[in-house]
Amino acid sequence: MGKRGRWLGGSGRVSMRAYVVLALFGVGGCAGPRMSTSVAPPHALLARAEAPGLRLAVDEAAREVVVDMGPFEVPDMGYAAHAGGSGVMPDGTPATHGHAGPLMPFEWPVEGWLRGFQVRVTDAEGNELPRRILHHLIGVNFDRRQLAYPALERFFGIGTETEDVELPSSIGVPMAEGQQLAFYASLHNDTGVDLHRVYVRVAMDYTPRASRDEVTEVLPVYFDTDNRIGDSNMWDVHPGRSERAWEFTVPVSGGLLGVTGHLHDYGEHVRIEDAATGRVLVKLDGRRDEAGRLEAVETRIFRKWLGLRSNPLRLEAGRPYRIVGVYDSPLEETVVDGAMAHIVGIFAPDDMSLWPALDPDSEWVRLDLSALPGRLGENGQGTPDGEGGHGGHHH
Repeated sequence: MGKRGRWLGGSGRVSMRAYVVLALFGVGGCAGPRMSTSVAPPHALLARAEAPGLRLAVDEAAREVVVDMGPFEVPDMGYAAHAGGSGVMPDGTPATHGHAGPLMPFEWPVEGWLRGFQVRVTDAEGNELPRRILHHLIGVNFDRRQLAYPALERFFGIGTETEDVELPSSIGVPMAEGQQLAFYASLHNDTGVDLHRVYVRVAMDYTPRASRDEVTEVLPVYFDTDNRIGDSNMWDVHPGRSERAWEFTVPVSGGLLGVTGHLHDYGEHVRIEDAATGRVLVKLDGRRDEAGRLEAVETRIFRKWLGLRSNPLRLEAGRPYRIVGVYDSPLEETVVDGAMAHIVGIFAPDDMSLWPALDPDSEWVRLDLSALPGRLGENGQGTPDGEGGHGGHHH
């Protein structure tokens, strides 16, 4: 059964550090271009259990939930530019070059904990295509809110560089049978040829609720310096040193097991501090080349006793915190919308039952829904519910 755990043992396909890096792509996504707020609530949006073009299966022996999506027609970048970025081939089949593809809803089929994934991109014959074609793949949970924002949880996400991940056997993300979920993908074709009938397969590892495993329940979390729901979370990089900050509280106490950050070129660092005292709780430095271009952002796993035991960074419910992003540009001109600064990670609440319920009628949720891609219609074309759009630059 789920518990508040202390140990993070077990073996995995990759390290805990890799999972925290995974969170960079999975838990953001509140931002996007502001669209009409006249949209359906989450469960009305997901009127079907599965979208056209999505197939779901459960392999109980392997403890995997397998989702297959496609086929997609993905034109070469040259065609997409000529088509004005329509993302649709002449036959009307959706293509996702440079776009968030159609929203593809499904229901989570088992009680248990999500622990990892493997992703493959193939052609119609099952031959693997380069993983770099999959620019990003995002999973949205319409039944749970985020920690710092009353918006839809992003339970899953990968980018081009994300490796397959498996969490240690002692931790997992709680998932309930029947939870309303959806994927959307962006495929980026730079192969020089049009790609026809492309498929994306996601095999997600889970621990069944009926197992005797003791599992520490964790959830992905996201803190942004400029997260305006339904709008862009990017801001200008001015010459010299500049920063942006946002204060927040969390509704439930718990511990961060690990965090990583996201910055753009000329980003110096991003940090979380106690807003009441100014004490820095965690600071993640950006590694930059001589010209200031970003190469990487630091990752922190909170451990003690020579790394053998978890030592979570505590966040207390109702206490004010502040996230601060700092840039230092050597340029003489301003880089418009050149900056982002956020921290993501995995969070173990003290009591999962205190996690606030998602309010589908809140303005946050309505704006979040409006920024999601259009749902895949019955005719195979992307058709938005309400007036939702592609969504902006967000992870």
